[in-house]
Amino acid sequence: GNMTVTVSMTGEADERRLLFRRGAVPGDYLCVSGHLGSSIAGLKVLQREKARYISGKDPEGFRPNLEPYAPALEKHFMPKPRLDLVSIVTDHIRINAMIDISDGLASEVHHICRESGVGAAVYERNLPVVGTTQRIGSEFGDTPTDYALFGGEEYELLFTLSDGEYGKLEGLTDDVSVVGRIVEQEKGITYVREDGTQVPLVAGGWDHFSHAG
Repeated sequence: GNMTVTVSMTGEADERRLLFRRGAVPGDYLCVSGHLGSSIAGLKVLQREKARYISGKDPEGFRPNLEPYAPALEKHFMPKPRLDLVSIVTDHIRINAMIDISDGLASEVHHICRESGVGAAVYERNLPVVGTTQRIGSEFGDTPTDYALFGGEEYELLFTLSDGEYGKLEGLTDDVSVVGRIVEQEKGITYVREDGTQVPLVAGGWDHFSHAG
């Protein structure tokens, strides 16, 4: 016969340590942990090597070229939740809003803004993208910061906090980057390019972006 299994999870948390998507206020810094874009970069490499294997004349002798891309592949296969930073910020810093980056930075910024009733400006020049990700982007003719905005599956943290609280955070970790500011809702959610031009920040994954102007 047929069998159905239903799983439910419940839990408890200290109210003083709970962090929500709502709570961001104009003037807040918009911060991310770690670096972004590596997971989608690793996936692109895997897809390329799979295509090489399928189209190759000698599948038995095929050896994928993966070693130069190890950091990105590790981020793709084994993203690590940032529990280390969660403990720092909940014990010592007043965070106004927080979310983890699973759908891509752009999408998560929209989540925080919608829940908090605010807008945001994200700065291209501030996006943390490491050398391996930059190199993979150039190999595919992609802009690495697009990986950072729309790649997802990072499990880094996106959070907002006041100017004074950011000053305290700087003394506790060097693994956080300010990628933007929270602004009034009527100013919208925008992306400020390297050249200073400002465009609406599209919320969507990599496939969505590939068709955007």
